[in-house]
Amino acid sequence: MGFMSEEDLFKLAFDHKYKVEGSSILDGYVMQPFWRWLVEFLPVKHDPKALFHWTAPNTLTLVGLICMVVPASIMLYYSGDLMTPVPSWIYIINAIMIFVYQTMDALDGKQARRTGSSTAFGEVFDHGCDSISTIFCCLAVICISQGGVSWLSFAMCCGSLISFHACHIQAYYVGHVTFGAI
Repeated sequence: MGFMSEEDLFKLAFDHKYKVEGSSILDGYVMQPFWRWLVEFLPVKHDPKALFHWTAPNTLTLVGLICMVVPASIMLYYSGDLMTPVPSWIYIINAIMIFVYQTMDALDGKQARRTGSSTAFGEVFDHGCDSISTIFCCLAVICISQGGVSWLSFAMCCGSLISFHACHIQAYYVGHVTFGAI
């Protein structure tokens, strides 16, 4: 017998709905209204005359991942040991791209619901990209704090990934993810 029974796999593939309960103060009063406003600018239907045609939610997910990987990779290029200070413009680019990643990550689900294109694959793709982004974000934070290659840095990356995956395991078994106010 495997980790999950056939019934559990079927439930995960066809019955599971990602549901979030609670939100932080910033998320509820600032970010969610901003994202709801922004998603309205994404095209819903194919229009041959439009500059941008229908926007696939997985495209937004992939763009978000690229926005995390590229600046973190540039930072790692300049500071391979995670201790050497990097040019200040790299810090600014990283901060901007983390915001863009966060925005793309929020917009992909909203766009999927708007277009009726939510799928189990889309959710797995989104969470897989989020998991990869978590590693690059950790590496960027370690580089910014000049933590170097150490057991503490390794523990930070592992702790971030464990909490990320524990959150999604909770979503599977409890039926929702709960976030606190802060």
